[in-house]
Amino acid sequence: MLTTRAVKAFYDGALGSRGARLLDDYSDQAGHRGVSGDQYGFNEAIVADMIAAGFQVSVHAIGDAGNRETLDFFERVAADNPASLEQRHRIAHAQVVHPDDVARFAELNIIASMQPPHAVEDKTWAEDRLGPERVRHAYAWRTLRESGARLAFNSDLAGSDHNIFYGLHAAITRRDKQLQPEGGWYPEQRMTPEEAVRGYTIWGAYAAFAEDQTGTLAPGKWGDITVMDLDPMNMGESDPAGLLNGSVLFTIVGGRVVFRSSEE
Repeated sequence: MLTTRAVKAFYDGALGSRGARLLDDYSDQAGHRGVSGDQYGFNEAIVADMIAAGFQVSVHAIGDAGNRETLDFFERVAADNPASLEQRHRIAHAQVVHPDDVARFAELNIIASMQPPHAVEDKTWAEDRLGPERVRHAYAWRTLRESGARLAFNSDLAGSDHNIFYGLHAAITRRDKQLQPEGGWYPEQRMTPEEAVRGYTIWGAYAAFAEDQTGTLAPGKWGDITVMDLDPMNMGESDPAGLLNGSVLFTIVGGRVVFRSSEE
């Protein structure tokens, strides 16, 4: 039940607190661009040594400068150690990515580990921080996916509500729990219901080198199954708001029931 494979490092801060490192000033704080790198405790030599030792690395990067500099770091490591490209490293959040850097995720085989609820939770202030143009390149799931980058969705527990139905709803609609805004926040970045489900299942399994064991239902796999009282594929198309009323009936791990709802 425990695999020790990955380590996490932090390259910059959070967007809300204006700690994320931006290429240009914060729109609501002139002269300020956040902090990153060794200013934020990122030790490039130590992280490079971890990669050389075979560890998979997840680097927290939120701002467009933070993401660019993190990609630069992975590129430098790959120049000295080409095998590192096969270690399925991740950038956690990949929240604001400059258009010039989008294609580099696929080129460097970096997984964008993203949290759909963050978009609908941050929407009330994100544009204040970034401005109307730069915000279009934030929480850009569709843009990254169409570039060929691999994504993996998660809740950032305990940073956000980990309810899977909330996560699926956010990914599919770009709307919050109050169903705002109408039509979705920058809806061009929405995921299809199938992509949303894959983001929380097989794409995550790939990020964990476990796609041959779990993430889909197939003979010979572990039998990790979540039984829901609704079909997220169909409801995601016909009535996505209804996803927020979903519940889990059973959780099965390795073929064994580990949770049974009292409502079942």
